[in-house]
Amino acid sequence: MGINFESIKKEAILKKTKEFITLYGLKDFSMGKLAKFCGLAKGTFYNYFKSKDQLITSVIENSVEEVWEILQERLKKCRSGHEKLKTLITISLSFFNDNKDIFILYANEVKMVDCLAPNSETMHGKFLSYHIQRITSLISSILEEMGKEKQREKLAFLIHETIIHFNKYFLFVNKKMNVKKDSEFLYNFILNGLEGIK
Repeated sequence: MGINFESIKKEAILKKTKEFITLYGLKDFSMGKLAKFCGLAKGTFYNYFKSKDQLITSVIENSVEEVWEILQERLKKCRSGHEKLKTLITISLSFFNDNKDIFILYANEVKMVDCLAPNSETMHGKFLSYHIQRITSLISSILEEMGKEKQREKLAFLIHETIIHFNKYFLFVNKKMNVKKDSEFLYNFILNGLEGIK
């Protein structure tokens, strides 16, 4: 089987897009500036991505897949459900913290209704539905290891949403996250509720 150069080029564009956003943030983001940064003609992007919307969604999907693989490897080394939950929280917070600008750009590009009630007919809805199902299934299996017998599906969804909204806190109040301390704080809150916060 021959080398798929188109696939390699598409992957390279995704990596360069992420690099551009990481280096320059959102204020300088445009398809023209991105094309120049990548050393490509602006029109070349549209051979691989139909729109800016599709490009940004693809960058997010690619990034999520990378962190999913890291998460799977790290979880294999954990010895208990509690350790797995703590690891999942830490990796989730670290991932968000390292990719804030990409997530902000993504949130500005998507239809917010897809974030609230994903529509499996849209590009964003398909991605979000798949991601939520996969991550809540993982959290549910961790909860089972922790001895939680009842309503694991609901609990898994609540834990996922708690992590998401905790990340949003740092955007809204414009504060810097301390991944280690904030992961510990969130883990204690999820595990023990208000009683776990000193």
